[in-house]
Amino acid sequence: MKTESDKLRNLLHRFLEKGTPEQEQERRQQRIAKIKTISLDYQLGRYVGEEIARDHLPTLSTDWLRTCKVIQVTQEETERVDELEKNWGKSHEAATSTNIEWEELRAFREILEAKYLPDELVCHIQPVNVKDDGEFKKGVADAIWDSDLSHYSCSGPEDIEFHLSDDAFFSVITLKRTK
Repeated sequence: MKTESDKLRNLLHRFLEKGTPEQEQERRQQRIAKIKTISLDYQLGRYVGEEIARDHLPTLSTDWLRTCKVIQVTQEETERVDELEKNWGKSHEAATSTNIEWEELRAFREILEAKYLPDELVCHIQPVNVKDDGEFKKGVADAIWDSDLSHYSCSGPEDIEFHLSDDAFFSVITLKRTK
């Protein structure tokens, strides 16, 4: 029986495996065809979402992945997260693992998020000219989701608020914290 590790290794091998020149050309043409189906507004949204993830998203010092805007939590809170992570790790490795430890860790992280992170994150970026707000917002949401860094809702375009500032100096993207 194949383990998860074997399956992932096999998948990675197939992904990286070189084919014949004809197969490589066919794959290239498939990628080009897919690129041509993506709207400019969606692509612009992806770039804006990546900028937001890189330059605007705050993370906590106890997060596994961090942005350049790290909010420091107390030493006691850090120690509590470490303890909960160890408990979850031990439980996860146990033959009869439960979700209790994961739920405890997740609940404590939510307490920290509520304590330290703003409910709304307002990002001012260079003004952008968007024809299809829905596609643009979908691109923003997808990029932020793919970053694995966000504590803010970004499951789809409905989670992204977008408008031009009153003085027209900026486009304003507003995200709401996941609760």
